[in-house]
Amino acid sequence: MYWLEDLRRREENLKALLAAAQETAGRRGGAAVKSDDDRVLETRLREIQAAIDDYLCGRTADECLSMSYEVRLKLPVFSHLRGIYAVESLLTR
Repeated sequence: MYWLEDLRRREENLKALLAAAQETAGRRGGAAVKSDDDRVLETRLREIQAAIDDYLCGRTADECLSMSYEVRLKLPVFSHLRGIYAVESLLTR
């Protein structure tokens, strides 16, 4: 399950990015800084979703369902933020 390990690594990087943004949020102020952080987070989320889409390509419907379920379980931060930032899979459009 190399795909899941790759996605977990990406989520760990996302968590580190969130922690760094939270840590510096108190020192930096302003809506522009928050907007910059939001853009970076959204970009990272879209990159993770693109990787998921790549891993799902060529799979059967049952494999896709199973893998998508594992992503929701094993990547809770990504799964939560994906809904907040309205990141959609290109496969479901």
